[in-house]
Amino acid sequence: LLNERLAIYLEDDSARLEEREPFEVRGLEKYLLEERLLKRRLSGGQLREYLSTAKALGLLPHGAVGECVYKSSSKGVERFARRLIPFITGGGLDPLEVYLELEGLDLLGRIENIYAEGMLRYRYATVKARDILRAWIYHVALNHARVPGYPRVTVLAGIPAGKGDDTPDWEVYEFMPLERSEEILSQLLRWYLEGLRRPLPFYPEASWEFARKTGEKGEPSEHVLRQIRKSWERDEAGWSEFQDEHYRLCMRGKDPFDSEFCTISAKLFAPVLEHLKKR
Repeated sequence: LLNERLAIYLEDDSARLEEREPFEVRGLEKYLLEERLLKRRLSGGQLREYLSTAKALGLLPHGAVGECVYKSSSKGVERFARRLIPFITGGGLDPLEVYLELEGLDLLGRIENIYAEGMLRYRYATVKARDILRAWIYHVALNHARVPGYPRVTVLAGIPAGKGDDTPDWEVYEFMPLERSEEILSQLLRWYLEGLRRPLPFYPEASWEFARKTGEKGEPSEHVLRQIRKSWERDEAGWSEFQDEHYRLCMRGKDPFDSEFCTISAKLFAPVLEHLKKR
């Protein structure tokens, strides 16, 4: 709404340059480094051969510290890649070009990374609600296409939140085939159009938590809302969605968790929970 309709772009303080020389790689920099490593490994390259390139690109701290960072990241990426490689071995199916007419809109897109076992979505990071939602949209479109010879299952892979030697190499979710694809896509488009007219009280992480706890676990909505508010209003020492300046601006002077929040969160994620299972 702010970017596309109102041309309002808010400054991100995290993008400011550090005044000190970094001696570790964290946050977005670490994620981008490991994404590069994963892409190289899945394309057949060897990670040990990429160290000099990573140094030249300025992706690592100088000296032995940079080599230690690289070794640590490579170890985890290698384990994750070994899980993915059997899935993609043999090559994928041709991408699907999607053209749909729904809710007065022309929906155009391209669905890639489709294999015999299913469509594969992955990210070398902890799976968040936005990852689930993005994979779900592609999954619904894939099921709506119903192309002979193509699977109707989607696999979403990420890394577990825990650390340690006993932590699994990856975390995998599977979206099962569905029948109400047009109905689901139409509802998503209606919310999209409404969200271009006014701020909708929908926030992926908070909405996912509300839908999962009230729908899947059957917890009282009042209890879940109290938990979400506490997390939402967390101070700067701990991250919360409300640190996003776009949410702060759009919800200023309003209750971000009103009845509409509950309705949208429950209805949007209900079919996701119905068709999602953890491997």
